[in-house]
Amino acid sequence: MFKLILPLFFVLQSAWVYSQADTARIYTSLSEALINPLQVYKLKLSKLNLKEFPIEILQLKNLQFLDLSKNKIVKIPAQINQLTNLKTLNISKNKIETLPNEISELLQLEKLIVSQNNLIYLPENIGNLEQLKVLDLWDTEITSLPQSAVNLKNLKYLDLRHIQLNPREQEAIKKLLPHAKIYFSPACNCGN
Repeated sequence: MFKLILPLFFVLQSAWVYSQADTARIYTSLSEALINPLQVYKLKLSKLNLKEFPIEILQLKNLQFLDLSKNKIVKIPAQINQLTNLKTLNISKNKIETLPNEISELLQLEKLIVSQNNLIYLPENIGNLEQLKVLDLWDTEITSLPQSAVNLKNLKYLDLRHIQLNPREQEAIKKLLPHAKIYFSPACNCGN
């Protein structure tokens, strides 16, 4: 009997954690969030002029929503893979040039918003993010996607506007992700 009840307990506990996140308060102060780190599901630290990723965020083990947009962050640390419950990551409007390979270990991630950064390429193993539904690369320097992106079967929305892509590059991306709605700016005659 105990063997039957224990798995049920874990399923119910997991469901409770996710329902808590839906109605959870959005913390806008990291110091306040760190008072009870395991009770923090949503953290919004946008427009704070942050120049570095606050490493203390990694203490928020149940974090599902992280917004670090509109700062001056240059680098996302490899340790971001410790945020295993993360579903939404918004790091738009920063100064990020690369993403660590470890970002592909965030297997619960559904939304990755990296728009308006200096991002040149995505990690080669980005296709590991099989739960990803939204990938926003608007106004970055990306000109192609890694071949592993073909594994992004749940991707519904890909924003590649404000990126100079020639027709050949656009067609290659469409073939890689035929099931996703892809937004491009008009094709350019660049790089032909």
